[in-house]
Amino acid sequence: MREHLRVVPEKKHKVLIADDTTVNRFVLQHAAKNEGLETLTATNGAEALVVLKEHPDVTIALLDWMMPKVSGVNVARWIRQRETANPETPYTYVIMVTAKDQRKDLHEGLNAGADDYLVKPVDPVELKLRIAAGKRMVEMQSRLQSKIAELRRTTAEVQALQGLLPMCMYCKKVRDDNGYWERVEKYIQRKSGADISHGICPTCYDAQVANLNE
Repeated sequence: MREHLRVVPEKKHKVLIADDTTVNRFVLQHAAKNEGLETLTATNGAEALVVLKEHPDVTIALLDWMMPKVSGVNVARWIRQRETANPETPYTYVIMVTAKDQRKDLHEGLNAGADDYLVKPVDPVELKLRIAAGKRMVEMQSRLQSKIAELRRTTAEVQALQGLLPMCMYCKKVRDDNGYWERVEKYIQRKSGADISHGICPTCYDAQVANLNE
């Protein structure tokens, strides 16, 4: 009997489309859906921020540059500030959609945190290529974050092991980093440089006095 392998469905990328023009939103949303993306929309920058707060797993953002209340550039800045404040936040690939094509304007958008830009009117083929590039970048960032998290866990485990001090349960000698056994006071003196002064604690004092009186 042939065994059926369980196929795990690929998680859809979630895209935010923020534009104050209905036609532009429709064109961008239609193109994103054709690429298999789950779409969320906003009619201005303030709405875009609300959507981003409610959906921190948005992986791609198509932001109109000029929007009421909050510009697309400021939305991009907010996205990057959130990622800086919380490194565990999934990376959002930001594409600015703009009629601006001057070099200084493009520099402003990229400096604000945008990864790419599209000049209006948007060419469907170019949009498809930009979205594909965004998906690759987000997936690469996700793998990198997973590797960093794994490295941190491993480092914490190593540090915890380094904090253990093997001690003989009979003679109370401890084992140093080279595998040699030595008296605990010698180990402490060598590690810290402190001089050891021997005394007697109250419990041991009472036990010794009791032994003398037997």
